[in-house]
Amino acid sequence: YFCKDVGLNSTFTREGCLRHGFIEYVGQPFVQLNNAYFMYLFFFISGFFAPGSLDKKGLRQFVRDRVKRLGLPAMAWYLALGPSMFSFSAAVAMGVPFSYGQHGLWIFPGPPWFVIVLLAYSCIYGCVHTADGGLPCRIALPRVGTFLCVGVVLGLINVSPGDTPFPVFPNGIAQFVNSAVFFWGGITARRNGWMQQLEQLQGPAIRFLRALTFLLAALIWLLATASFRNDVSDTQVRVIQGVFSVAASLTLLDLFRRVFLGASSIVRFMSDAAYTVYLIHPWVLTFAVWAYAHALRAFGVAVGRTCTLIHPGMQEAGQAKVPLAYLVEDEGEGLLWLGWGFAWSVTMVVVWPLAYGIAKLPGLRQVL
Repeated sequence: YFCKDVGLNSTFTREGCLRHGFIEYVGQPFVQLNNAYFMYLFFFISGFFAPGSLDKKGLRQFVRDRVKRLGLPAMAWYLALGPSMFSFSAAVAMGVPFSYGQHGLWIFPGPPWFVIVLLAYSCIYGCVHTADGGLPCRIALPRVGTFLCVGVVLGLINVSPGDTPFPVFPNGIAQFVNSAVFFWGGITARRNGWMQQLEQLQGPAIRFLRALTFLLAALIWLLATASFRNDVSDTQVRVIQGVFSVAASLTLLDLFRRVFLGASSIVRFMSDAAYTVYLIHPWVLTFAVWAYAHALRAFGVAVGRTCTLIHPGMQEAGQAKVPLAYLVEDEGEGLLWLGWGFAWSVTMVVVWPLAYGIAKLPGLRQVL
């Protein structure tokens, strides 16, 4: 956070630390837009490939493979990588007395929640499909309007139960429902040849989906900016996100089918490293932010360290989910933009080759 005052007696406020063009017009809208579809499309794609793997390997080998490919990395994060990263962030980066496992944090959540959820979904699907005699559920490809109606229902679900964390789902029951629907959609699409039928969509339908996706993206960006700036409810954004998740997924699937036809050496490299990138990127990003804070100090910029216990105002400003943070004293926001560029570029330059190397290590090749 970039604040006007980072002294020990300063108060964390929206006016003092969050009134930046980068946060209001770029950061928050981008997060809202990305969260609307990104992980759900992952679940759809994972569900799409599950039937072929189950048919080829059989239930026992299918489950064993999922435990190895998903269960082991999930355990590695929740029991080792996650807790050790938080311990490092607290004790080293923030200077807060903290040891591994303190306050019950020997299990620590994080981005790999997707992996453990995917393991559960895959095992449930494998068992149900086998118990049902291996007979696929025949469902004709719905019309575009039907898909969008499903999006409306998902949007209403987004605002109904709230966003209180629900087991491993950081954004609550709505995230559970959305991810389950998209995973089931991927399975159904594979069993019924939906993707081949989607290729036959006429030009007007494709253009309508593209225009709708662009319109909804712009609307989410605008409403997310307004709700964050005025500190008001983002109910409208969440409803629209449900429709956007479906429209954007259909649009992107069609776009990649048409444009990205070949597999270059760069694409193969990134494909081999992508899973490991997902697992280790929080560590690399943490080091990048830590390095940037030290660089600012070296140039004489005042940098403080805080958490919600030190600055209760963080919770009042809606930042309660941020456990630890740097406070940088600056009247403008040039260093904020520079920090984003530094953290992003360093993370990208480091994490991809590092992940590729880890994935190729003996013993990890069959897991990652």
